[in-house]
Amino acid sequence: MQDEFIAKNKQFKIQANNELQHQKLDAEMKVQLAQMELMERCEIEFQQEKLREKDITAKEMEARLLSERQLAEEKRKTLRLEYEAKFRRHELAESRRLALIPEHISSEQRGPAHIGIPQPYTYSVPTPGPTHSYGLLESLPEVPETPPMFAQPVVTTAVGTYPILAPPVLGQLS
Repeated sequence: MQDEFIAKNKQFKIQANNELQHQKLDAEMKVQLAQMELMERCEIEFQQEKLREKDITAKEMEARLLSERQLAEEKRKTLRLEYEAKFRRHELAESRRLALIPEHISSEQRGPAHIGIPQPYTYSVPTPGPTHSYGLLESLPEVPETPPMFAQPVVTTAVGTYPILAPPVLGQLS
C-alpha cells in the first residue's frame, strides 16, 4: 500500500507539474500575444500618424502653391496696371507735345512722325514773302537733314553688346 501510495503521489506530482508547465506556457503565450498585439497597434498608430503628417504636408503644399499662384496673379495685375499707367502718361505727354505745335503748321509739314512712324529728318522751305520770287522757291527740293549720330551697338562673341562711338565711314548710309 505504501508503494501504491508513493506511486500515486509521484503520479499526482507529475500531473501537477505538467499542469503547472501547461499553465505557464499558456501564460507566456498570452503575454507574447499581448505584446504582439501591442506592437501591431503601435505600428498601426505610427503608420496612421505618418499618413496624417503626409496629409498635413500635402495640404500645406497645396495652400502654398495656391498662395504663390495668387501672388503671381497679383504681381501680373500690378505690372499690367503699371504698364497701362506708363502708357497713359506717355500718351498724355505725347498729346501735350503735339498740342504745343502751332496750328498754322499743317500735318504735311509736321510729317507722319506724330503717328509714331519713324521718318527721315526733313525740313520744309518756308512760305515765300511778298518780296520773293515764287518760281525760285518752288523749284527748290526738300533737303534731308543729316540725322544725329548715335552709338551703334556692337555684338561681341565673348561678353555681350557694348556701344561704340565711331565716326561714320565715307559713303555710309545712315
